[in-house]
Amino acid sequence: MNMSSTVISSDPAKEIKEATRDLISKEADGTVFTPIEAIAEGQRIGNGVFILLKTLLLLAIRGFIAPCEVIFHYAIGERYFNFWVVLSCAALTTIPFAIGRIEEGLVAVALFAIFSIGARIHSLVCFIRDRFGGYWHSYFEGISWFQIEKIDKLLNRWHFTFDFSKLVLEPIIVGSFYGIIIQFFIKRGHEVIPILFCDDLELSLKIIAQYFACAAIGMFIYQLYCWSERRRVLLDEKDARALLEAKVLATQTDLPLGIHSHRGVAYMPPSSKLRWKITMAEKGTETVAPSSVPRDSRPEEF
Repeated sequence: MNMSSTVISSDPAKEIKEATRDLISKEADGTVFTPIEAIAEGQRIGNGVFILLKTLLLLAIRGFIAPCEVIFHYAIGERYFNFWVVLSCAALTTIPFAIGRIEEGLVAVALFAIFSIGARIHSLVCFIRDRFGGYWHSYFEGISWFQIEKIDKLLNRWHFTFDFSKLVLEPIIVGSFYGIIIQFFIKRGHEVIPILFCDDLELSLKIIAQYFACAAIGMFIYQLYCWSERRRVLLDEKDARALLEAKVLATQTDLPLGIHSHRGVAYMPPSSKLRWKITMAEKGTETVAPSSVPRDSRPEEF
């Protein structure tokens, strides 16, 4: 006995008619084609593995540069140094001890202590600010102490979306600490420098100098990422506007047949014959193609 069953429509002609009506209604509104590269990019960004790797790399960079950010920024949002950033910074602190590099580990502990104290100070500032009615975005990365207002106004006038002080000045300042330590404290002696955590002071200073060099690169990369994210949001809004404008153009009836382009978006208006069929269907009259010669044979709406 055949246990499989097939569902047969009670009225196939009705279903075909409804499907045809749906197809006509979609074609009557015109067609807008999203660029293929945009579709491929959306599929790539939507990949879970890619998102996971990007998130882990971002957390690692943020945890590494957090001791510098906590010193160079003020008016930081309450959730900017959140649990995951603290966890990332703590995990990076334990790595030198895990691989047996005690000197680097002690320097990492000192940097983590600086970050912890600075983060608590920022949390206290946020607490007081909230109690007095002041409020910043909770994920705001703060304002740089080295901000140059005139340069920011000039960049804003030309619609740049990066922070000059954070992208350029701060990495240069942090990187310069590397040269200062190497030039003035290691090459010229270190008799006046107090012992930090270890017996080999020169090695400890070299580790600190290397951290400043790597932190400068990390701060620059992170600000490039912030810049690209701001540009992505801005471009998404512009793309949505271009698609909307193309959709409006695709509904116009006075355009020639065929495919057109508007700001990089391809669109195709509905054919005149199809529009005439829909008009006749709305009137309930017989759908007979009009003559192409007499102008008075066309529907009244045209």
